[in-house]
Amino acid sequence: MSTSKKILLTFDYELFFKKSGTPENCLLKPVDALIEYMQTHKIRATFFIDVMYYLRMTQENQETIEKSKYIKEQIQKLVHLGHKIELHLHPHWLDAVYESGEWLFPTYKRYALQNMNENKITELFRIGTDTLESIARDAISGYKVTAFRAGGWNVVPFNKLRRGFEENGIIIDSSIVQNMRSCGEQHCFDYSGIDDEYYFFSDNPMEKMQYGPFMELPISTFKKSLFDKLRCKIYTANNRHRFKCYGDGLTMAGRALIIGKLQPIINVFTLELCPELIKAKLKNSKKNVIICVSHPKELAPVSFLTLEAIRQEGCEFLTTGDMLRFAKGQ
Repeated sequence: MSTSKKILLTFDYELFFKKSGTPENCLLKPVDALIEYMQTHKIRATFFIDVMYYLRMTQENQETIEKSKYIKEQIQKLVHLGHKIELHLHPHWLDAVYESGEWLFPTYKRYALQNMNENKITELFRIGTDTLESIARDAISGYKVTAFRAGGWNVVPFNKLRRGFEENGIIIDSSIVQNMRSCGEQHCFDYSGIDDEYYFFSDNPMEKMQYGPFMELPISTFKKSLFDKLRCKIYTANNRHRFKCYGDGLTMAGRALIIGKLQPIINVFTLELCPELIKAKLKNSKKNVIICVSHPKELAPVSFLTLEAIRQEGCEFLTTGDMLRFAKGQ
């Protein structure tokens, strides 16, 4: 491995959860644009696939079945081009209703995996892993899913999830967000004190071990100061056209804890921010590994400007597989 800063680009491949939006605008178009950019610049990324959505598409009706074929083809293209696809579970799709070309969500009771029993959770891990591996192996024989990201970043408590990891060969988690506390109607977590680039764990993703059966890749964050906020506000005001995202849905709003307008906030490293801000935070970060999380549905022209700013810093782009080898010193 080189000594340059290492970037793990991750994308949560999913629709919106208030107003779903369409697969054409939330997934197919933005990911096609990403593929074109990454092919040009020889960048590989990791896509956490919301497999419960995909399965509902394959089972609902003839219209959704036809659309699911395009999703499957795009996922296979990603694998063929050297990107990683990994497991992402949003079990509230079990309760979704399809009406007049749109998905509706009458309840979010099963939004967090922990709201179900261990046997059901383990079953979803098995179904999700088998589905993704079946899709991927049409592109690359023997493909293995090895990483997981929890919907809503709800990975703790971990006791109900562990069997799903063990029985399906999942050895990497990337659900924890460094130093972030957040609480909404569908999720509530406190990851304060987790500031590591990566580490190993056994029974609890928040208890770090030198050696353990699982590796945690925490999503990277930075402090966004009042100056940073003003800087972004000015940039956004002058470049509104660059923030028009591909996606045509609406997101569920969460709320951060103990955050005031004049206080610094914890922000994830994402492509959906001002390019100069991300570039500055990347330069000033003392970490050698940055794990960036974005969503195709939220990609906009500014996202590609931010990605270009990162690329021009000479960073080394890794996938989850690369990170496992790097952490083990291989």
